[in-house]
Amino acid sequence: MTMSFPGWETPASWPQLSDDDVHIWLITLTVPHPPLPMLWPLLDADEQRRANQFRSPRDGARFAVAHAALRAILAGYLSLEPAAVRFVRHGSAKPALDPGMSADLRFNFTHSHDLALCALSRNREVGIDIEQVQPQVPFEAIATTFFSDREQLALASLPPAQRSRGFYRCWTRKEAFVKALGVGLSLPLRSFDVTPLPGAPAALVDSPSLTDGHTIWTICDVPLSDGYVAALAVEGSACRLRHWRWGWASR
Repeated sequence: MTMSFPGWETPASWPQLSDDDVHIWLITLTVPHPPLPMLWPLLDADEQRRANQFRSPRDGARFAVAHAALRAILAGYLSLEPAAVRFVRHGSAKPALDPGMSADLRFNFTHSHDLALCALSRNREVGIDIEQVQPQVPFEAIATTFFSDREQLALASLPPAQRSRGFYRCWTRKEAFVKALGVGLSLPLRSFDVTPLPGAPAALVDSPSLTDGHTIWTICDVPLSDGYVAALAVEGSACRLRHWRWGWASR
């Protein structure tokens, strides 16, 4: 099945990222790409190990393609070769660039099934999450465990046919915010509220214990095909969003 993504551009040359910009790259993991033996050397030893741990060769290939593309995208902003990009990982916190590579470039990365997204900014934290919509998921039970009381009430107020998508809207908005904070699994998802309703503007409704009273966070949905839902969280209020489509000819 061919997926369409209106509004996503293929850049004619490598885009410039200013302090006022947030760039989101869409990576389609099933379209033609260089053979895996050509992509494998771009990955570090840890990425190669993780790719080999998948039981399904198809899932391992998706992982390898996604992470090779991530390296190529970061390399474009750093004017490096993809294999030269170095990361630091601290437990469950989000990966970051080695501080020696860039003092201001921030990124976050997410993938689900056949799609991956990479969000980039300068001097502001950013988080992004994507989920493939799966109607058979017991979303009401998951919401009871992970959503705040306010979010559960909002979800229950939706017509039954809209609740599955409402669940995914809420889930991705919460995950994007947690990833932007960089606190990993240590932050209970029930401890803050976002707007869960489809069609309602994405927003952080209440987070008294998570902000210092000065930091402003912006949450917005990412436009994708009907089978996926995604959200972006970024530090600050004013930014220019650009949506780019990744292709191996982009580099």
